[in-house]
Amino acid sequence: MPAPFAHLETYSGHSLRFGTFHPADLATHAAELEQPAAGLTDRDSLSGAVVFMRACQKVGVKPVIGVNLAILHEANALPSERLIFYGRGPRGWAGLCRLVTAAHRGTGAGTGAAARTAGAQPGLTAAEAQRLTLDYQLTIGFGHES
Repeated sequence: MPAPFAHLETYSGHSLRFGTFHPADLATHAAELEQPAAGLTDRDSLSGAVVFMRACQKVGVKPVIGVNLAILHEANALPSERLIFYGRGPRGWAGLCRLVTAAHRGTGAGTGAAARTAGAQPGLTAAEAQRLTLDYQLTIGFGHES
């Protein structure tokens, strides 16, 4: 039997110019593919996360909520990289909300040094965009109740 697989980096229509699916459609599609979990990592926003979580619960797919944030280099105002932050549990959700707010304000986690340390907060995991590690896939607990 093949190892379980889940898409952890996906964009919904809430990621303007990058995603087209409604968050609920992503959950339904993951269930159709018999994936144990599905991730939503919209760009610079958590606006589709609640709809996605509810849809995942309805179809029996474990939701993995994250955000793909543009990180500003301290020397200029241009985004120099993107990091994906994943939240686990209520503390993780609160941390994601704080990160997105800070990024939109142009303070705190929206800058390089702060963003790199933000992943060390309880309930948060950071990954470089496009380079997700197997370690994170293992920590979300495929096939296990958490």
